[in-house]
Amino acid sequence: LNTNNEETLAIGTLDSLQRLHVRTIPLNKQQPRRIAHLPQSKTIAVCTMDSGHPLCTHSVRFFDACSFSPLASLELEPTEEALAASTMSFEGDTNEYLIVGTGFCGEDTEF
Repeated sequence: LNTNNEETLAIGTLDSLQRLHVRTIPLNKQQPRRIAHLPQSKTIAVCTMDSGHPLCTHSVRFFDACSFSPLASLELEPTEEALAASTMSFEGDTNEYLIVGTGFCGEDTEF
């Protein structure tokens, strides 16, 4: 169970007794947009948007899946937006990969 508001991400799990456990992760005025769990590295990737800048900036932030402590952050290019996030692996490769689909938009972009 994942919920969010403009500045936080709440992650909830149900235990064997059907009790809900919720942890809130502060995102410092960044809005969560996409989330992906990487079980192999025990990491959560959160694609965020910071609309407080003159140009809306987007980032991919990484958190420890157990403690939810921040591990790293990657700021995307200007006008680049994270549109999707998922994990995948390849046949014959034991590594797990994070895939972030992005797109660029600007004032002259047509939809």
